[in-house]
Amino acid sequence: MNYARKWFTIFAFGLGTVVCGASLLRAEQVTVNFNELAFASGQDYNAASGGFTLQGVSFNNDYANTGWFSWGGWAYSRIQDTTTAGYTNQYAVYDTEHAYDTYLVGYSDDYNGWQPTISLDAGLEFESVRLCNTTYAALSMLNGDGFTQPFDETDWFTLVITGVDSHGAALSQKISLAQWEASQNALDLNPANADSLTGWFDVNLRELGFGGSSIALSFESTDMAVWGMNTPAYVALGEVVVSRETPDTPTVPEPSTWCALLGFASVGMMAARRRMHGNKKHV
Repeated sequence: MNYARKWFTIFAFGLGTVVCGASLLRAEQVTVNFNELAFASGQDYNAASGGFTLQGVSFNNDYANTGWFSWGGWAYSRIQDTTTAGYTNQYAVYDTEHAYDTYLVGYSDDYNGWQPTISLDAGLEFESVRLCNTTYAALSMLNGDGFTQPFDETDWFTLVITGVDSHGAALSQKISLAQWEASQNALDLNPANADSLTGWFDVNLRELGFGGSSIALSFESTDMAVWGMNTPAYVALGEVVVSRETPDTPTVPEPSTWCALLGFASVGMMAARRRMHGNKKHV
């Protein structure tokens, strides 16, 4: 009888695996881009006071039309201009390949304490973001402007990402946006990519340890003055990748699977029966 029970247990385990295995959770990645954002007019939009949300991912916007048009957080843009220098071109990405029709521009207003932040709905986790320098910041570092001299081998520009890890402890990571490349005697505006001095690059937030529901962005630079940083505190965002756990779709076993399981069980039961019959003969 022990052999019969043994083979029945094996059969039941195999059947349960086929039928119930689909109830396991799996991680699904979602890429959030910005092509569905609506423009009131023109090629940029920076009056979404309070911010906006796409697929459970929220982006802040603080805008004060008090004569100085102060703002911080995220604006969105479709400007493709890599040659016009200065503040009037603050919403352009420094991307000669035009990889994104619509993208976000993040600006940190340190005077008002308005930093660009990204927040997630419950059930979502950060995976990565894709970043690029803006034209305003890039040309300021390359050529200088009314506030600063061109960058040289002593200069750098860094993005600081702050949040928490998976245990809730405070976490801060620095990402280089510009540094001098000695081998080419030039300013590298894409240090994360060894093949290019400009363009978009990915930042893997999961590998950096971020596990909370929000991150905030700020900037550091070697080019400082008594009133703060001379380097324009901007960065462009092309997309955000997040993940969420979803149950697998239940599946019904194919007829061939049922036949294999039943055949397997039959062979086992027959072997058990022969074994029991042989034991009786020797009693």
